[in-house]
Amino acid sequence: MKAAALFQLLLLLLSCSTGCVPVSQIPLTEPGQQPLDERLLGSWYWQQGAETGLVHIGLQQQGQLLQVLMVDYGQRQQLSIQEFSGLSSKLASGDYLSLRPLRPANEQQGYLIIKYHIQNKSLQISLMDSKPVEEALRDKQLEGIAGDRGFASEQISSPAPELQNFIALHDQDLFHDFSTLQRLELKEAARPTAQLTLKKTFEHGSLVEYQINQLGKADQASLRVSQRFSDDKRQRLLHSHLRFASAGPAMTAGQQGQLLSAMLAFVKAELGPQLKIDSLSASGYLGVAEVEEQAVHAFINHQPWLDYLANPRTTPQWQIYQSITKQLTETGVYDHIITACQHQGYQAQLSGFEKLFINKVADSAAVSSLSQQGIPLASRYPSPGTISFRLTTSQLTKAAH
Repeated sequence: MKAAALFQLLLLLLSCSTGCVPVSQIPLTEPGQQPLDERLLGSWYWQQGAETGLVHIGLQQQGQLLQVLMVDYGQRQQLSIQEFSGLSSKLASGDYLSLRPLRPANEQQGYLIIKYHIQNKSLQISLMDSKPVEEALRDKQLEGIAGDRGFASEQISSPAPELQNFIALHDQDLFHDFSTLQRLELKEAARPTAQLTLKKTFEHGSLVEYQINQLGKADQASLRVSQRFSDDKRQRLLHSHLRFASAGPAMTAGQQGQLLSAMLAFVKAELGPQLKIDSLSASGYLGVAEVEEQAVHAFINHQPWLDYLANPRTTPQWQIYQSITKQLTETGVYDHIITACQHQGYQAQLSGFEKLFINKVADSAAVSSLSQQGIPLASRYPSPGTISFRLTTSQLTKAAH
């Protein structure tokens, strides 16, 4: 499908109360659950004959949603504008957008689910095919209303996890007709960039260190880059290690992941993409109350942890460290960090932690929320001192280089 034809299809969908593209009552993920994919930000365009279209993607003021503006300049010099609000979601089957139409207004409320690929300076997008959705609704695989045969839209009301699983199983049937847009290159001064600074903090022999801070907010968050070269001449880089620290005003997990992703992108832009990053470390629960709250839920009924608390001497230290690392991974406590790394071309895996502290819920940063949920204040949960991630370059990034 050509990009211009895709735009006309969207315009037709939004200009009436029926359409041929399925819509979901809820997005694939909730705002703040994952960091927004900053690769989308900027302007994209298509050109087909005398018709030109632009897609502008930016952040809304609260920073947890994307704002998308589509402008089409038609063959008859007519201007058509569409506006959406939504967010990006990374699933095992790929990257997706959940977009809710804002303009033109219509009676059909819901989110368009769009799959996208970004490679180099191209953005490929595909709307969800209605046929597999219609069949799933009629067979009760999904909750919602199947449209009339012909032109009425399918209305999906399934919970997000159920819709995510359906997409993972039927991805190729749902998304197969992609349209391609190209990034509109702006002058450096006009391009929206993160307000970050880089400073060399150490240089001796084969070792070099840099620190990245937010401009005017050096006390809030930082990313330290430690590099080791093969010799004092520093002609061959052996490996790089990252240390992420976050302090100051509280952030959500989504905001923190978004900041880390921006810092990683900034490091690649300043020091070159071939950084050979193999590890990332950070302190405990990174000062994010919702991350700490998630950890409490992960261990409140976790039997190996309860057994350890009852009699610590019966469990070797290496074994309880291994058990805690596995539980933190399986319950997704650090998914916002892992997703931030994925957005910049790195596969991150929690590899372990240094020092084990045992905290009470009463001393947690999330004590107010946990107390309202009925979690006993005397309950204890593990609090790792320094967490470590093993980083590897994704296959897609390797292919690009």
